[in-house]
Amino acid sequence: MFESKPGAKLFSFSVNSKPSPIVSSAAAREEISESLKIDEETLREIYGISNLMRIRWLSPTFTRIFYDLHYTVEKLHQARADLLAKEVDDYNRKVHYYKGKIGERDMNRIILESQYVDR
Repeated sequence: MFESKPGAKLFSFSVNSKPSPIVSSAAAREEISESLKIDEETLREIYGISNLMRIRWLSPTFTRIFYDLHYTVEKLHQARADLLAKEVDDYNRKVHYYKGKIGERDMNRIILESQYVDR
């Protein structure tokens, strides 16, 4: 199924399913990070970004923004579009990931799509 050894190792640790061992126990995180030879923070980042990428129409840029702002699928599901749009816009003014402006309608769509992702 996976061509890369790290991908196969992550799959073997059931990282593809809920609840993930990455979030469920420190011992599991330590075992996975040692096996993959990566630090736990990198492992958390891989998991967090991968989890957000499951939201339909969410670009890699916005996935990164939401990850940087400490959003998860669950937090996006519960977010208010007006506040989310302002928070993303404020953050983008600092980091300059994109030139355009994202509004409430865009955030409403992301919030709606997050409801279709298993949590």
